[in-house]
Amino acid sequence: MRGWIKVIHLNEAVIPHYQSEMVPTEKLKTMVALNEAYLREKPTWYMINGSLQYFKVRNDFRLFTEQFFSIFGREIMDLDTVDYSVAYVKNTSRFAPPSEKGYKCGLLSRNFQEIGYNYFLVSELMKPEISSLVSYGDYSFQNLLQFFKDSLTSENYEQIKTFLIKLFISDGFTHEQDRNYHNIAFRVPRIEGISYRRRLHSSVLSQLKNCPKHFDITSDGRILIKDLTPTKVYDNEKIFGTDHRNVFNYSPGQIWRPLFPFSSDTLFQSAEEADRVSNTDFDGLDPNLCSLYFEYPEICKPFFDRLANGDEYRRILERFHGSASQINLTEDAVEHVARICEDKRQAFQKILKI
Repeated sequence: MRGWIKVIHLNEAVIPHYQSEMVPTEKLKTMVALNEAYLREKPTWYMINGSLQYFKVRNDFRLFTEQFFSIFGREIMDLDTVDYSVAYVKNTSRFAPPSEKGYKCGLLSRNFQEIGYNYFLVSELMKPEISSLVSYGDYSFQNLLQFFKDSLTSENYEQIKTFLIKLFISDGFTHEQDRNYHNIAFRVPRIEGISYRRRLHSSVLSQLKNCPKHFDITSDGRILIKDLTPTKVYDNEKIFGTDHRNVFNYSPGQIWRPLFPFSSDTLFQSAEEADRVSNTDFDGLDPNLCSLYFEYPEICKPFFDRLANGDEYRRILERFHGSASQINLTEDAVEHVARICEDKRQAFQKILKI
């Protein structure tokens, strides 16, 4: 399906309205541990019901897709995902421009950052002053995983590997198109007196005498970091071929071209290139999902089996219907999502048969 259709109806009776001042960036820097440039780009944070919440202005199909992925990831793929809800928010700041004075519809989510941790987007890990990730090459699953294998204790590495595999499978099944390097993040316990820019540096950690709980030292003197964990999974709205607003660009049998590919070899610049590699090297199957499955079959197989042989996505779709739901999907929207999920189920079944 390509182009625009009427895909959702908002159930105004169960959507709350809030009035609050947008939190200024200078104050936000003391509350949210991300680089200032990123905060300035996405400054729409409010204090609502006593907690800091991020508000993403939306009034289209992305209200649904963001919530679908969160439920799918949490209940089917065992991922810790952000919990979103639809709301209307009015910025009451006297400095707000006239265009921002009225109520805006969008998605609210609570700040998931906790005091006592340093937080890193993968885009920040790519900066040489923060870590050595940039030396591993392009942004890809393999390169990111190799960086963690070289940087973390073996136990910590296995946890991160499992997380990334589950995220990659989830993205593949839902046809995620925007897992850019701002949309994966990790955290590690803060060390008093060490800035977040230096927190991952082996040369800095090696000088610490009283913090053995934060790292291990190998027999050859290498520093391996402990307790690095993924944050909640967030920003998943561009799934099911959703491009912008109510615009869809998915067609049956389309080969997935993720921004976060399995390797540099499966980062496709065009649909034609993806089709060619699929047909030439993977017997017409999805190159990214095949590559992941062939490399990590033991971890992948239970999730591939569940997605290939079940239809749990239908139970999620059923939640977006009725008087208690903030969003009601049209029949066209339900059919659109169901067609893609069935298409993906068949793709997973074919990979399992190899």
